[in-house]
Order: sequence, then structure tokens, then C-alpha cells
Amino acid sequence: MLDKCVDAAVRKIFRVSQSDNCAFIRTCQRLYHIEDFVRKRTVKFMYNLVTKQFPNYVVQINLSELSDFND
Repeated sequence: MLDKCVDAAVRKIFRVSQSDNCAFIRTCQRLYHIEDFVRKRTVKFMYNLVTKQFPNYVVQINLSELSDFND
């Protein structure tokens, strides 16, 4: 839903009508999909939480394992 809001804002600001143009502008302006931002922040949060709570027990955490819980 938030992606649609960002798309609407891009269309109004840059006065484009086609979705391909909107996607290109979002890529150029680094306005990636909201899901990507949320996933990266969640992985970072979980990594910090686990390593602070279990510093002696956690030897290595694979970041791909942390992102798998969203799928």
C-alpha cells in the first residue's frame, strides 16, 4: 500500500503517466520498494538483538537465515 502512495507522489512530482516511467524514476532516485527497506531493517535488528543477548553462544549468524523468517 505504501508503494502505491510513493508511486502516486512520483507521478505527480515528475508528471509521468506510465508505470514503467515511474519505476525508472524510483530507481534513479533510490526510492526502492518499501518491503526491501523493512526487510533490511528487520534483519539488522534481529542480528543486533541476537548478538547482544547471546554473545558467547553465537559463533556466526548467516544473514540469509534471518531473512528467511519473512518468507
